[in-house]
Amino acid sequence: MTGEKEKIRMNPLSWQSLLIKTTQIHCFIAQATGFVVKHEEKYYLITNWHVLAHRDPFTLRYFSSEGNTPNRVTIYHHTNEDSDMWIPQQEELLDDKEKPRWLEQKRESGFADVVALPLKGTSLKFCPVDLSTTVDDNDIDPGMLVYIIGYLEGINVGSGECLGGIPHGGWPIWITGHIACDPGLDYQGRPVYLINASTGGGLSGAPAFVRVNGTMKFLGVHSSGMVSKYSGERVNGMGEVWRAKIIKDILSSA
Repeated sequence: MTGEKEKIRMNPLSWQSLLIKTTQIHCFIAQATGFVVKHEEKYYLITNWHVLAHRDPFTLRYFSSEGNTPNRVTIYHHTNEDSDMWIPQQEELLDDKEKPRWLEQKRESGFADVVALPLKGTSLKFCPVDLSTTVDDNDIDPGMLVYIIGYLEGINVGSGECLGGIPHGGWPIWITGHIACDPGLDYQGRPVYLINASTGGGLSGAPAFVRVNGTMKFLGVHSSGMVSKYSGERVNGMGEVWRAKIIKDILSSA
């Protein structure tokens, strides 16, 4: 029928990654990626600790020289009415005692770079990652393809509208890489997979997947690029994905 919008086939995993941006009062601080999970009938935003705290999770060093940290995060959720529209939902990051609202995991050195932020119950369309689809380490090998779905450098597709230079929703892009270590091994005592992929800013907090026997399985939470212990500089083409088990551990402590 003339005037009807053509329905475009979307991969179900593209629905799960969400653009997020953090602010202090009304000042933009950073942009990243997040996704939703459901636990005991409640919904949580999953992203990186460093995204919401705006600090290094291991050294606890502030990213801002002034020590500025966000007090609010805006999440661009899908609407129930239209798959090509997103609605910004603000969530407070601090409670009335100025303590973080998110759930985290304290480790021997710093924090796990994963947090779970309780979400408001609204009429939004939540498209949660199913944690029951988490991959088993016995099913993956070094060199296996990894799919990271998020908003690298703010790139999004299917939406031309921007607010202050920040994409107002839009579909994420898919970055591919490879498992760069034996999956049963930890890196520097952290439960992460090493990957080699062309990642960068904006992809922090993105979900990562692998394909096992034709089925997409959840791998974990992309964190950031690897930093050389010799130069302190970013190692090109290397990154970390925190194992999905961290999410389950954090939620079970709620």
